[in-house]
Amino acid sequence: MPNKISKYLGFNDLMLIGALLIALGLAWNTVTAMQHNYYLQQKYNQLQAEVELQKVKNQNLKYNIAYLKTDEALEIAARDKFSLAAPGETLVYLPKNGQDALAPVAKNAKASSAQQKKGWQANLSSWWQFLQGNNTMKSS
Repeated sequence: MPNKISKYLGFNDLMLIGALLIALGLAWNTVTAMQHNYYLQQKYNQLQAEVELQKVKNQNLKYNIAYLKTDEALEIAARDKFSLAAPGETLVYLPKNGQDALAPVAKNAKASSAQQKKGWQANLSSWWQFLQGNNTMKSS
């Protein structure tokens, strides 16, 4: 059997095949190492961005703490929590969220005249107002 191989392949051919196998192995290892390095670089960049974000958040918290130590922040908190007013000011109380729906709403007089028209006349009138730049919308 070795005689048959040596019949077709000489020593130089075997050396060339061996060198090609070694070169392919080295190329494969190089590509694998490059992929691994690329992954590590991406992870490093992501962690670096997170560190920068945390630094910005920390700086904002420091500014917020410094602001909360000022007299202005104390005054705003006292006004809000205890409903205090400065001398000469008048407090105005607005309804809470649940009572907003009960507040009266002004109706648009132009919309009522457009609702009186029916069919194609109302459609034509609506298009004409739209093309003129009027934003009167019918409320259904």
